[in-house]
Amino acid sequence: MKRNVIAQGPSTLIISLPAKWVKKYGIKKGNQLDLLEDGRKITITTESSKHEIKSKTVKLLDNYYYYVWTEISPYFIAGYDEIRIENIDKKSMDFIESEAIKAMMGFDIVEQTPTYVVLKKVMGEDSAEFDTIMRRVFLGLIEQSKILLNYFETGENLDFILTLERTNNRQCLYLKRLLTKEGFIKQDKIVFISILLEHLLGVADAFKYLMWSIQKENMKKFHPRIIELCNGIHEKLELNYKLYFNYSSELFEQIENKTIRIDSRNGDVVDDMVLNPIAMFQIASIIDTLRHVAYQTHGINS
Repeated sequence: MKRNVIAQGPSTLIISLPAKWVKKYGIKKGNQLDLLEDGRKITITTESSKHEIKSKTVKLLDNYYYYVWTEISPYFIAGYDEIRIENIDKKSMDFIESEAIKAMMGFDIVEQTPTYVVLKKVMGEDSAEFDTIMRRVFLGLIEQSKILLNYFETGENLDFILTLERTNNRQCLYLKRLLTKEGFIKQDKIVFISILLEHLLGVADAFKYLMWSIQKENMKKFHPRIIELCNGIHEKLELNYKLYFNYSSELFEQIENKTIRIDSRNGDVVDDMVLNPIAMFQIASIIDTLRHVAYQTHGINS
């Protein structure tokens, strides 16, 4: 939708509001509208819509934690301010209290009974936080890789990888919500940033699964090739961090040329796939996902 700018007097410029929008929200002469400046974009909000609460009721059909989360999280991402969850039991309530609400930045439990619970936004969103939180996401992934490399050298505890993965989930979920509520500074590139966030979630998840695999199998000794691959992952994470915040086509080309190969040059699968197959599966997942991280960052800047 485009509007012509009309000059009124020596210093005043005017544009008309869409008639359909004016009718829908009952805008009349003398009403006040809120204008939010965001770079080249201005968002106009009516007083009534500013205070309108977007709510949703969810009726659970199961208490399995993964199902409960998949029922709740899409409405958080979609920008709902209040989510009423019905048909809960102790198991689902325990999950909501201990896990779900912690992953929903700015939300809290405002009403609770034996059969339903209400989650509500208690803090506003701020699009100015996007880059700050995005930086924390990348730094969290880099820290996960540092902990893994340190384990190879010292055998120290890996548990903090799980803490960082949960923080990553919380941050990426909030950034997705920000995209819904506030848009992206490069609105025509919003698809690329949305997919990028999915891949960053995937990297953190793979580190978590790798940690669990190492702990479950009580792995203490690793083939040198495993350690070499993980060093390559760490280096590529740092390069992707630089690429996102200081993009250049030269750096993108450097990342593209720095391929982490799991197989040998002639295509034969290396011995470490057999020696540590469980660990190698997650390492391969991280390597593959990092390729897509660079592609999406390139897409944002193309």
